[in-house]
Amino acid sequence: MKLKSPLKKGDEVELGIEGLNHEGEGIGRFEGFTVFVPQAVPGDLVTARVISVQKNYARALLQSVKQHSADRVSPRCEHYSKCGGCQLQHLRYAEQLKFKQEAVRNAMQRIAGLDVCVLPTIGMPDPWHYRNKAQVPISFVNGEIQAGFYEKRSHMVIDLNRCPIQHPQNDRVVKIVRDFLKNTIFRSIMKENIRAL
Repeated sequence: MKLKSPLKKGDEVELGIEGLNHEGEGIGRFEGFTVFVPQAVPGDLVTARVISVQKNYARALLQSVKQHSADRVSPRCEHYSKCGGCQLQHLRYAEQLKFKQEAVRNAMQRIAGLDVCVLPTIGMPDPWHYRNKAQVPISFVNGEIQAGFYEKRSHMVIDLNRCPIQHPQNDRVVKIVRDFLKNTIFRSIMKENIRAL
């Protein structure tokens, strides 16, 4: 059923967050109309600003959390609010595992048409520093080499020194490559530019 949107781009609304979509975005409703809010947690009461409106839903950015869910936690990463490398650090780990179990169940039912028993997701004793593979984009911004991950929904590189979900050796390799680029390629580019003047 298609609803006429009660919202327009730029509106600021108060939403109770009821669940998460398949991307881990909070799901709220405004006058029955679905609104997706990244970094919102089920049980939160939030204020969000609408950034786009489609026929059946709207997208909004979190402005403030007026009432915190019991499942909301502080992200460990200082870049979490901008970085697109992970999506659920603001959600208690036990709830992240439930979210992943439900995502598999939904995919099996919706896509494969199978009604199967999906066992609980097996967690880790320490859910940090587990990623052993990284693709790290490098950019040249305002005369500086930057290496890290893309900002959410963009190709802007967030310069990272440390990522709490990457293995520490990955952080070390990124630092070595960044330093090498700064000390070799960057210097030769600057020399070429000075000669050109």
